[in-house]
Amino acid sequence: MINVLLLEDSRTDALLIKSCLKTSQLQCSVIVAETVAEAEGLLKRDVDVALIDLNLPDSSGIETVRRIRALRPNLPIVVLSGDAGEETGLEALREGAQDFIPKNDFNSSTLERSIRFAIERQEHQLLRLEVRQHEQESDAARLVQQRLMPSEFPSTPGFELAGRCRSADAVGGDFFDLMPWPGNRLGVVIGDVSGHGLPAALLMASTHRVIRTLRNFLPEPGDLMPAANEQICEATQLERFVEIFLAVIDLETRSASYVGAGHGGIVLKSTGEVIKLNGTGLPAGMTRDLMMDAPGQFQMEPGDMLAIFTDGMYECRNRNNEMLGQDAVVSLLRQNLKADLNVLIDSLIEVSCNFSEPNEPSDDITIALVRCTG
Repeated sequence: MINVLLLEDSRTDALLIKSCLKTSQLQCSVIVAETVAEAEGLLKRDVDVALIDLNLPDSSGIETVRRIRALRPNLPIVVLSGDAGEETGLEALREGAQDFIPKNDFNSSTLERSIRFAIERQEHQLLRLEVRQHEQESDAARLVQQRLMPSEFPSTPGFELAGRCRSADAVGGDFFDLMPWPGNRLGVVIGDVSGHGLPAALLMASTHRVIRTLRNFLPEPGDLMPAANEQICEATQLERFVEIFLAVIDLETRSASYVGAGHGGIVLKSTGEVIKLNGTGLPAGMTRDLMMDAPGQFQMEPGDMLAIFTDGMYECRNRNNEMLGQDAVVSLLRQNLKADLNVLIDSLIEVSCNFSEPNEPSDDITIALVRCTG
């Protein structure tokens, strides 16, 4: 049922319009107002479309359209007027009316068509506005997220650093950081939030901030991760989880300790040997009582590379539904142990994107690399 507000001070015209609507194919109910003041109270009801005469006892001309628009900005409006001039119709459309019908040129068919058109056009306009607003919000969120990622890396004599995050959507749930750590150390962290879109991005930003804050109070990875888990559980109520890998490297001794909440990494030795750094516990946010193994240890020597990356890097699939796989990523890393790290990251992301063609990778791709130069 379509609820129609008819704003018409001529009772003869009002009866004629109601009769035309009754004989049309529309299922509608009609309420009549003779002035804008009377319409103001009626517009608080469930009204789907307004048929309005421009010249009323308390309003005239295009001002009538403006006043109705001010009362109900999103209400579809069809103008019925004795002024059949084309300029009047165009001005009414510019002021927000969806259609214009001269009073000497309407019948059941034209009224039905106009009402249907007005409602559909207004719905399309609202949808476009919603999409535009969503795009603007996504652009803003993407900008904030980009600013959260490190644009410059800390000075680390004896080490080269690089990292990048490529989001599959406007905003993503992956993050990484390469940050100064208490005790003349380097912190290397990567995270992958379950799910996609804005909710994942918000949790990503929160988790990133939690880790950066906690490092000053709980600098040891084995102490920091359970505390971060508590904060994540409180924020998500166990509805989402975050896979996190955190390594802390002593810049003088080149020894490192790490924890992996559902996430691992690898060390590629200068000889080509691959050392797997397996996860040490469940992802953060899955349980309030996060049980983790003792932190793992590894030693970096000149020419060695620490590589951590999210599953978007290797779980991309081609048109035959075949997965790229970790072995392909590790092989490319091993072949390019001495390459420029940023060029290497470009190559890795390009491999994932090319493998996914003709589609784009469906998951975020994030990678952080640390190479020991001695």
